[in-house]
Amino acid sequence: MVYYSIDIDKRQPVIIVLAIISVSVAIWLEQFAPPYFEAPSAMGLFGLLFWGFNKYLWKISFIRTMLGIPNLNGKWKGTLSRTDHGQEIEEKDIEVSLSVMQTWTKMSFVLENNNEDTISGRTRSFSKVIGLYIENKNVIIIRDIFEFQNAQGMSEWRFYNENGRQFLKGTYFSTALRSGTVDLEKI
Repeated sequence: MVYYSIDIDKRQPVIIVLAIISVSVAIWLEQFAPPYFEAPSAMGLFGLLFWGFNKYLWKISFIRTMLGIPNLNGKWKGTLSRTDHGQEIEEKDIEVSLSVMQTWTKMSFVLENNNEDTISGRTRSFSKVIGLYIENKNVIIIRDIFEFQNAQGMSEWRFYNENGRQFLKGTYFSTALRSGTVDLEKI
């Protein structure tokens, strides 16, 4: 997984709130804990709170809404259509799957094509850099730089939430002289 950037400044206030809670709880424990109990330090509590928030708490619906970060975790299935500009070959509706692992600070995209009969055969691409951009508090744009089979590429995805279903629609180009579109739905 790689750290991802986001164009809204919500991380700093969350870290400040976690630090205030950590210091407050440490002081409270120091004052009210039994004498035989060794109270944890504020830094230890902060580390624990940050770990819990990063891994679990950010996924809670109302917290995610306040932060403006979509939960993209999970499996996505759909199709890829592409053009190989070097060989002037077009391929349409290649079945692909996307696995997304995400925490509050890190994310991983792994796109897989398991079809042997395509230009490049079975492929797997891995994200190296990811950035989220929020337009008008509604449209979420994800840009990533990826690697596959000794080549690199860049893609731009748009995240849609329609009638309780989630979609990612994107375009990409690569140093292997390929470009195309990808349409995915979360399963």
